[in-house]
Amino acid sequence: MTRRKLWLFIVSVLLLITVCTAVSFKNYTAGLNRVSVSSTASNQIHAKADSNGIFLFSDIQKLPLPTDCRVEEVMVSVGENFEEGQPLVRLNPDDAAILYYQLLLQRRTLEEQLNQTDEIRRELAVHSLSRLEEQTAFLSALQQNEGVIYAEFPGQVTELNVIPGDVTTARSSLSYGNLKGEGYFEWYVDSRQYRAFTGTTAEGDGFSLNLKISSRLYLEDKKLYRYVSKPVPLESVPDPVHGMYTAIQMQYFSDDYAAVLPKSCIETDADGGNYVYLLRERDGVLGTENYVQRIGVTILEEDNINAAVMKPLENLVIHSARPPQDLEKVLVIEE
Repeated sequence: MTRRKLWLFIVSVLLLITVCTAVSFKNYTAGLNRVSVSSTASNQIHAKADSNGIFLFSDIQKLPLPTDCRVEEVMVSVGENFEEGQPLVRLNPDDAAILYYQLLLQRRTLEEQLNQTDEIRRELAVHSLSRLEEQTAFLSALQQNEGVIYAEFPGQVTELNVIPGDVTTARSSLSYGNLKGEGYFEWYVDSRQYRAFTGTTAEGDGFSLNLKISSRLYLEDKKLYRYVSKPVPLESVPDPVHGMYTAIQMQYFSDDYAAVLPKSCIETDADGGNYVYLLRERDGVLGTENYVQRIGVTILEEDNINAAVMKPLENLVIHSARPPQDLEKVLVIEE
């Protein structure tokens, strides 16, 4: 074999080795898990404070019952919805008739006072007649309905302080919320939990509402903040009940944490511990190689996106082509 052919053979072998090495390295790197890394940063957490609230009707009507009338029947109960024209309470019709004629006599006396020369007596008579006219009209309708009081619009009973057999007094009444109106939420926050809240949500059975604050009042004696929301349409609250409990959640930004990272970086083991992966370097057959190491972390506070941990972390794996394994060799890519 001539010298020239020998050199050509050697060059061909070296070229073949180079090509095989390149192909092998390409295949080797192609099988590596690809990761991108970053570091924790100082940031805030969009935290939450929970409270219990109640739902209340904005429009509450109080129906005073005429005094000295026996209650024959109560046809509704607290929390019950009723329709327009539905019977609510039945009073003794004879008692209602006696009260009606007593008011007629009072009206006659007041009308006579209108002709007196005393100006003060005349003004008092005018004022009393105005109030008496409404009571007389109510008792007249009560007589015609045989003592039954009917609902004037759809509502829900919020308070009822009579039972069958009672004799009504000046405090006897039936209160009800207007089901065609609006409602609002009321809740309290302990002064130690107070923050500059950025948003409020009310949650109940079948609904979740973002609320706007109408008022905030600090109760010094109780060390509480009393919150009242702006009215919301009743149709946004399925089956509203006056005084029903709801879950209130208020969002706020926490103080700055030194180490905040995306929650997507954090994994949880079978024992409930939290951990992340950090990028490391070590010597390998082909030189320096990258691998990932599993490191436990303690979460201080978290929201839907980020979490604050105790210590700052460098070379944190924030993305990987597939779930990483502890001490696995990886290929670092730039995002």
